[in-house]
Amino acid sequence: MEKSRFTALWGILHKLVGVKDFVNMRISLPAELLDPVPNLEHWNYMERPDYFARISDPEDPVDRMLAVAAWWFTKDIKYIHHKLKKPYNSILGEQFLCHWLVEDPAKTAATADTNPGRSSEIPPGKLRVEYITEQISHHPPVSAYHYRCLERGIHASGLDHICARFTGTSVRVEPGERARGLYLQLDQRDNEAYTVTHPAGNVTGFLRGQLTVQIADQSVVTCPQTGLALIIIYKEERWFGKNKYAVEGKVFRYDPKVAKDSKHHPEKMKFTDIPKNQVVATLEGSWRGQIHVTRTSTESGAAASSQLLVDLEQLAIMPKRVKPLEQQHELESRRVWADVTDHLVAGRYSAATKAKHIIEDRQRHKAAEDKKLNREFQSEFFTFESCNPYNPILKEDRPFNI
Repeated sequence: MEKSRFTALWGILHKLVGVKDFVNMRISLPAELLDPVPNLEHWNYMERPDYFARISDPEDPVDRMLAVAAWWFTKDIKYIHHKLKKPYNSILGEQFLCHWLVEDPAKTAATADTNPGRSSEIPPGKLRVEYITEQISHHPPVSAYHYRCLERGIHASGLDHICARFTGTSVRVEPGERARGLYLQLDQRDNEAYTVTHPAGNVTGFLRGQLTVQIADQSVVTCPQTGLALIIIYKEERWFGKNKYAVEGKVFRYDPKVAKDSKHHPEKMKFTDIPKNQVVATLEGSWRGQIHVTRTSTESGAAASSQLLVDLEQLAIMPKRVKPLEQQHELESRRVWADVTDHLVAGRYSAATKAKHIIEDRQRHKAAEDKKLNREFQSEFFTFESCNPYNPILKEDRPFNI
């Protein structure tokens, strides 16, 4: 980060010491401190959609759990290859839609077009992964999202809501009250449902002027249909010495009936309390490098050996495919922030800040008008069921501009 930008950001953060959650304050930063990308585009879990599209491929449920883990680790490769910057704050009702085309290992180019129900927009030998998201709350800032690979019957959805506080030397980021987890479903595996909880994170390096992300605490994956769970521990970094970004994990069997709403639920278990005789695989490595998996038992009786699960350092972010600006709805992110982005890319920071203020003023005026008329926001893309309001349901009848 350039010295002037870092100094300005440090000055703003220093005033926030003691504030429990400065994300909910919706602080308006000068445009020159922002990365020229909308928040809904930046904040996502699909850096490697190819890993997402292959989750349901393995026949063995343990291997499917490991495939979920591999995809979940890939969401953080943005922190390996790119500098940490602040995207734009989303406005209420803002939308972002995109897709990716990934290789379909189950088909060759010669046979991929034999499916009569296959979309003509998908080239032979490819799978299409889609991302649909919408800002559904401004205070606090919450967005709903849905990922899907229709040909594989894979869906993932949830709410993004984070809380952040400045400790004086670092920023602590944690899941907000409405971010209860990511909900993954595999239609072609008898509707197996996985819940993946979010870890916490620390942004450090303010004293050195070089920002670094450290993932902290743990992430828990549960699948009641298979009776399998996975706990991933992100090990705490030392105050001195080089960061290791170490992770450790265990895949183990549990009884969903016993675990329901009890201290025996994997989300409430301590890593050290996992029964050894229920562990079927272990993970070890670095979330910025290689992660290896060891199966603790095999049906063949062969000795367990360590295998590479994923090499994150060698993975690049797959670029998103987005409709041209002129074909986008007025609430789609790139169109909402087009003027700000153009000015930032050209280095016209004063003009970018002015354009940003116009958008923010329009947002405040609309919020005041809605409050006056007692008009509640209605999501364009999602509905919410009372049994689980944290898992948004996609409105399938909507025409998605993907």
